[in-house]
Amino acid sequence: STAFLLRMPKKQAFKLYKTSIPMALKTASFTRLLTLANVGREACFSGDSNGAFALVGWKKQQLFLEQCVKLGHNSVWWSILSTNTIYFDPKWFSDGLNADNADTILNKLVSSQVTNRHGVNKSMWLGTRFVSSFGLPPDSV
Repeated sequence: STAFLLRMPKKQAFKLYKTSIPMALKTASFTRLLTLANVGREACFSGDSNGAFALVGWKKQQLFLEQCVKLGHNSVWWSILSTNTIYFDPKWFSDGLNADNADTILNKLVSSQVTNRHGVNKSMWLGTRFVSSFGLPPDSV
């Protein structure tokens, strides 16, 4: 996928890439969104032998790269929440998760519904990971 995009004219490639995201959101295909995020990141970076990153593809696309990283991060959480049948709106994550929405999600992650399905340790681990991922106070869990 990445090689295909890199061979296209940049404008056409961006257009193709960006038209794929709304459909994946509409159909709640969060693993597809993660794949799209990874393809976008790979279009900007490639690992070298030292483990550092070197620009190879879409040079000077820092904002696009940041958007892909954020999309990837969010899509992982959307997948976790969806798998655990926790209601959320992906728009909540667009400009940063507000306190009310974060509390709603966190309460559901550590609820009896998730605990009964995965056990207390997994539920608390998810809650702790969520708090850490979104910069919430550690005592929120």
